[in-house]
Amino acid sequence: MGKKLLLKHRYNLVPEFEIYNRIKNFQKKLSESNIPVAIIYYPVNCYYFTGANQDEILIVYADREPVLLVKRDLERAKNDSPITQIFPLKSFSDLKKFINEKRVGFEFDYITLNEYKKFQSIIEAEFVDITQIINELRSIKSKYEISLMKHAGEIAKKVYLEGANYLKKGLTEIEFAGILEKIARKYGHEGILRTGSFRFESYTSHIMCGYTSTFTTKTATPTGGMGLSPAFPCGASFNEIKENKPILVDFGICFMGYQVDETRMFSIGEPEEEFVNYYKKILKIQHEIFENLKPGIIAGDFFDFIYEKSYSLGIEKYFLGFNKKFNFIGHGIGLHTSEFPVIAKNFNYLIKENMTFAFEPKMVIPEKYGLGIEDTVVVRKDRVERITSIPEEIICV
Repeated sequence: MGKKLLLKHRYNLVPEFEIYNRIKNFQKKLSESNIPVAIIYYPVNCYYFTGANQDEILIVYADREPVLLVKRDLERAKNDSPITQIFPLKSFSDLKKFINEKRVGFEFDYITLNEYKKFQSIIEAEFVDITQIINELRSIKSKYEISLMKHAGEIAKKVYLEGANYLKKGLTEIEFAGILEKIARKYGHEGILRTGSFRFESYTSHIMCGYTSTFTTKTATPTGGMGLSPAFPCGASFNEIKENKPILVDFGICFMGYQVDETRMFSIGEPEEEFVNYYKKILKIQHEIFENLKPGIIAGDFFDFIYEKSYSLGIEKYFLGFNKKFNFIGHGIGLHTSEFPVIAKNFNYLIKENMTFAFEPKMVIPEKYGLGIEDTVVVRKDRVERITSIPEEIICV
């Protein structure tokens, strides 16, 4: 596909200054770690450093211009990326033309054993893990990245408010999920929620009514859902949505690769008084998070501080699950649904300015329902700024 054809369509590119600033920061980290060259093979990281997401391998040197090798599609990579040195990749052995160094950075978290062995057979060097270096770079968001996440947040608001118009008794959870998906795609949701784990499959249809939200499943979340089959036993099911029952809608949005995550509670008709009272307490916890989170706080200490609030509110028995507790209250978010760092028990990492998190205080009332709220935020110097701006109130229809 030629550049002229692409320009006729709504197709935004990552700015050149953004790409080269990321590469410059990465090169600095490579120099500090005595790593002369790094191979970027994982597609999400390739996109982060190049602005292109083709079948490609990026070579980043600590002291000179990077090289992008593309298997397919070369022309789209040249259109999408500002990288100046872009060449065709006919086979992995082509790497030998560009790498002579004896110490090479590699993303150990995102490669299979067989792939690793293939790279080792081609390049005679010591391979050093650079996963955490990249995770830390990606955890601090630029103004541009935050602007994309804010746009995703605007899409999310439209999805929740517009979707409420279609919610009615008798719909199944999966039917309502499909309605929300249609609305989201209309406004630019890319339909994919990427995650960095080989064992976690992310999805948009985390929608449950009543008791199905109490199910625990393979996902590390307090509310699991029944799903449609044992092949993927998570999220929305064929369960019918009923009147006066809590409906939990956790629906992620992706725009230009960047994601936001949010949860709101719905009800057809007047919600149960017990549910309303519990929800008010969950809101208090969310407000405590927003009022107290600041740069310089250790993530694990902040988790302990927030968890203690569940005792003062009398909901500790149900907070973050019933019996099977989950020891996290928030997770980093950006190009991955859940990325470094997490706000979790015993996680000793400093929260920094311009990190973005999805905070999701949730609770489970056994055999009845799950409930909670979730918002994506950016940590500023002296405050928390919400990226998702859907009204906090229970959405009653």
